[in-house]
Amino acid sequence: MEIDDSLKNRYGVAWSYQILGELYIELKDSIAAERYLTRADSFSKILNANGILAEVYRNKKELYQFKGNFKQAVFYADLYQNLKDSIYNHKLLSNASALQSRFELNKKILS
Repeated sequence: MEIDDSLKNRYGVAWSYQILGELYIELKDSIAAERYLTRADSFSKILNANGILAEVYRNKKELYQFKGNFKQAVFYADLYQNLKDSIYNHKLLSNASALQSRFELNKKILS
């Protein structure tokens, strides 16, 4: 992470925090997990890095389940699912747009 930070690779830093949060969940260290996931959450929002943010939400759901805070776990499960669906829909729309462009180009070529 020091290398990412020194290179100003903010995406790398955000991913590193997210991965560290996930690791600390597995190690059952909820304090460290929450600290790193909070940092990953902040970086992801600043960078508009929805892929990382979705993973942060998924891990926060796991963290709050582990802590027995089921209200927060459900909250983050909903955020995760909504963001995941949004990412999927954006990719689907992009793919459909690319296919439409190729179709129009082929139609012009064949005309």
